[in-house]
Amino acid sequence: MSLPQQEVEGIATLPIEQLSTNLKGAVLANYLFAIRNRATLQRPWMIVRILPGAKTHIIARFVNRQDADDRLRALRRYVPNAAFEIVFAPGES
Repeated sequence: MSLPQQEVEGIATLPIEQLSTNLKGAVLANYLFAIRNRATLQRPWMIVRILPGAKTHIIARFVNRQDADDRLRALRRYVPNAAFEIVFAPGES
């Protein structure tokens, strides 16, 4: 009792297609993770908004301190009642 050739090929390709799809998704996820981390590591200067209850919110990231200072000056001009700080966080992920 043997299975027809077409049925055997269909059974064999199903797990391969699923594996291929899973690998593509994993490769894409790893690639996006690497890009996100590289962007974070290359921009260690952050402007952080201080919120009530000792909470913080990252507003923007910068490559150098001067860019962060310039943006902070503009933020303080347009949002005078908010508390902002510049933070240096090298190697943060």
